[in-house]
Amino acid sequence: MDRTGMSLSPSNISLYGDITTTGFYLLGIDGNTIFPRDLYRLDVNMYFFSFLSQYWGIGYGNGKRNDGYTEYKRKEIQIKLDFYREIALNTFIGVTGMYRHVNGKDFKDIRFLEGERNKISSLGGGFILTYDSRDFIPNPYKGTYAKIEQTFFPKFLGNCYSFQRTDLQIRHYDELWKGAVLAYDLNGTFKSGNTPWSMVAHLGKETLPSYGLGYRWEFKNRVNIRLDYGIGKGQSSFYFNINEAF
Repeated sequence: MDRTGMSLSPSNISLYGDITTTGFYLLGIDGNTIFPRDLYRLDVNMYFFSFLSQYWGIGYGNGKRNDGYTEYKRKEIQIKLDFYREIALNTFIGVTGMYRHVNGKDFKDIRFLEGERNKISSLGGGFILTYDSRDFIPNPYKGTYAKIEQTFFPKFLGNCYSFQRTDLQIRHYDELWKGAVLAYDLNGTFKSGNTPWSMVAHLGKETLPSYGLGYRWEFKNRVNIRLDYGIGKGQSSFYFNINEAF
């Protein structure tokens, strides 16, 4: 938006999608707008996906049972908007809003929901604080990104359940040498209140290590096409994307 501010990261918007041989498909729009002098920022993320999944219920006890799950199809729509204002160098404070609709279809055993609805819409808003010293947002070589986000989903907004969500995210980038970047990504999601099954935080019941190799082709300055091959427990996948994973 500010073509004279050559030191600023450019605004960007991406249309992204995924499809797998197991029946999963996803289509979304993700973007961030940098206003003049980087005084304001607007982040947008919207997506729709559908995939066949398994549901064990809530809690570690349910997750420990190897055969204690039901299969179902999950269809999900989410719209998320974040609007910030700079309050200090590289530091922003703002508001966030989220809408998510989940439709759980074709449950083989609906009793796993323990009386909850299979279709749930959640609408919430809250506050967000970020620190961002990345040198180039789409493809950082150095810098730190940290975010804490507090969102409330009260009943007066039409939610069937009243709950809160706290998100923490820390990313750090170091350029080891020209063409080599070491990056760290740490995430945490915490829920409190009467959280519906569609909005609970996901956590493995067992350790699932993965590893792989990747190739990067810089088809324009600071914009990469990436091809990754990942290997996990009993499966492997190719990933083809524009820009980095984070």
